[in-house]
Amino acid sequence: MDAQLFPRPHQAQVDVPPRPRQTIRPVNPKGAQRRGEQGEVELEVDVESDGAVVAVSVIRSSGFPDLDEAAVKAMRRAVFRPARAGSEAVRSTVRQKLEFRLK
Repeated sequence: MDAQLFPRPHQAQVDVPPRPRQTIRPVNPKGAQRRGEQGEVELEVDVESDGAVVAVSVIRSSGFPDLDEAAVKAMRRAVFRPARAGSEAVRSTVRQKLEFRLK
């Protein structure tokens, strides 16, 4: 369930993209586990210049609403090291994938 960041193609140029301060670990919903659901959710995340997440949207669904919702909730709780343009922290948008796998 490790996250990977992908810069938004039409985003303003930044010298350093935003990075999560901690590994983002979404909670795998119990109902989804019982049903054997697993998959990957791709999210678009707007990160403020202070590192706060201000918006999250699903770009590519896992195909399971419970997993998509869990991914969005986890991302809303995340805190980032903000993007930097030169020495200045700036608002930016990144794409992030979260994976749900049954063990």
